[in-house]
Amino acid sequence: MIFEDLYFNELKNYLEPKKNSEENIAIVLGCIADSLLNCQVSAKILSQDLLAIIELNLTQKKSSKKYKDEEVLKNVAYLIGVLFIADVQGMQVYLEACLVLLNNLLPNSADAAKDNIIAAIAKAANSQNLKNFEKNYFLQKILEPILTNIPLKADPRLNANVFSLLENLVNNQNLQYYLDSFVINSDKVFGFVKFVTLNDFVCGIDKVVLGRIKNMLEKLSNESPAFRESFGQLIEKGYANEDERNKFNSVFSNLLDN
Repeated sequence: MIFEDLYFNELKNYLEPKKNSEENIAIVLGCIADSLLNCQVSAKILSQDLLAIIELNLTQKKSSKKYKDEEVLKNVAYLIGVLFIADVQGMQVYLEACLVLLNNLLPNSADAAKDNIIAAIAKAANSQNLKNFEKNYFLQKILEPILTNIPLKADPRLNANVFSLLENLVNNQNLQYYLDSFVINSDKVFGFVKFVTLNDFVCGIDKVVLGRIKNMLEKLSNESPAFRESFGQLIEKGYANEDERNKFNSVFSNLLDN
């Protein structure tokens, strides 16, 4: 209870939009998210209060203008993602509202905020049993926004959250519902895989994860001949230079041979 009793009540004073600058609000939101990531018990106690604070900041700004400081939107998304990691059961009731909020933030967000919004969508979805999502809802609020916006380049480490969700989905028994989206967005999937492969260090992706990515692509290819064909064409020509081709092939050689 130390965080709630000693720190949170004081930090709340810096989250009132009519009294504080956007810069201060962004800093405090980030500090709270960092703290809850390492003190997840507190998240279970504070999640409802924090969501109310987020709503207050997004609806009662000092003016009707968009936020000038992208850090506010970035840390709003970061905090929501942390809450879904730290309080899986408690946040379930807020899932739909949070996904609507995050999707609404996307059009007004620059790259850094956008990356955190996409990662938060992935974290929120991955905290739940994917089998429980209605197909069209999952497509519209989760999969399509993610596939449209990958890879995440402003904050590359967030790509790991995206891959975790995609891997979970591909291994789900309801994969057949979503194969068309992977086919339609095969260029985005290739761009994502190429980016994390060429930038594995800054993305925090190691050889084990690259192996899991290869397994995911093999399953998609086996389940969908259309994906196999489209992805195969991209593998042949989708490089800026030979160095890119060689590094990609060093990991994904013989990918479509089976």
